[in-house]
Amino acid sequence: MRSLLLLISCFTLLLQTSAVACQASGVTIADEAIVDTLLTYPNQQLLVGATELYERLESQPVFLIDAREEAGDSLIPGAVHFSAISKLTDPDNPVASYLIGPELFGEMMREIGLTDNDNVVIYDSGNSLASARLFYALDYYGFSAKSA
Repeated sequence: MRSLLLLISCFTLLLQTSAVACQASGVTIADEAIVDTLLTYPNQQLLVGATELYERLESQPVFLIDAREEAGDSLIPGAVHFSAISKLTDPDNPVASYLIGPELFGEMMREIGLTDNDNVVIYDSGNSLASARLFYALDYYGFSAKSA
C-alpha cells in the first residue's frame, strides 16, 4: 500500500474564510447545509496549515510541490515547482482544460522526482485551483493510498 499523503489547505481556508465573513457581516445564506460545508471540510485529515507544515518539514521527509503557474522567488525552501494548470491540460483535446493522459502524467511526476512512497504537500497562491487540480490528478491516476 502506498503511503502518499496529499495535503491541501488554501482552498478550504478560502471557503472557511468566506463563510465566516458572510456570518460576521450579517449576510444570510439561505441553506444552512452550505454554511456547514464551508465551515467543515469532511476530509480535514488531507489539509495542513502553515504551522503544521513547518512541523512536518522539521520532523519527516515531505515532497513539497508548488503548483502555481509562476513560482518567482517565493518557493518554500525544498519545494519543486510544477505549473499544474498548464502542464496538466491536454493542448490537443478540444475540451477546455481536459486532463492529460496517464502516461504523460506519470512521466511528468517522475521528472520532478515524485515516487509512490512520498508524503506530498501541494500548495498554490490560494486564489487558484492549481493545487486542487494536481491533487485530483494524483488521486485519479493512482498516486495516493486513499487513506482519506
